[in-house]
Amino acid sequence: MDLLKDHYSDIFKVEENNVHIDILKAPRLPKENLEFFDAIISSNQYHIKVGNQHAWLTLSTNGVVAHKIPLSISLSVKKDVWIASRKIKRNEKIIQNMLQLENIEITKNYSKYHFGNLDFTGKMEIKRKMEVGTILTKQMIGRVPDIKRGDNVNVSIKGDTFAITLPGKARQNGLIGEEVFVMVESTGKRLKGIIDSPNHIIVRK
Repeated sequence: MDLLKDHYSDIFKVEENNVHIDILKAPRLPKENLEFFDAIISSNQYHIKVGNQHAWLTLSTNGVVAHKIPLSISLSVKKDVWIASRKIKRNEKIIQNMLQLENIEITKNYSKYHFGNLDFTGKMEIKRKMEVGTILTKQMIGRVPDIKRGDNVNVSIKGDTFAITLPGKARQNGLIGEEVFVMVESTGKRLKGIIDSPNHIIVRK
């Protein structure tokens, strides 16, 4: 159990006392004295998850593997997550005191939560409504668009031998460097271009 807790606390970046493990199934251990073996725990670290899963106890001596024992375990972790401290509107910019950290036990869907720091400078926003106490997930946050649908923009239409700039209107949200649809106001034509700045879209012909 100590080996398991040490292994998973490293994977989930938490203290060992925040890891809870139940061994559901394990074959009988070898009859040899286990003190003569070097023991390590391994698991699938490419898909980090909680809940029921498999791990392996490898026993070796002088670098030679003597036994590799499969273990069926149930795992949960306690970790800090962001929770709404008030009602939050859709597309509201993230600011201080809107969300607070709370340590909870995670028993399923580990990969959906946002565990990192948040940007409180107005560059991030909440994508959907959140009630008080709602846990923040990765799908709920995103960058504030540099251009929003309906924004008035300058549209530079460029070809090999010409370039012209006309007023237009963005038809999609987007970030600098992304491709979005824009409508040229004088013609009503819908074109696709690259966002160059918060009020400029380049269309190449």
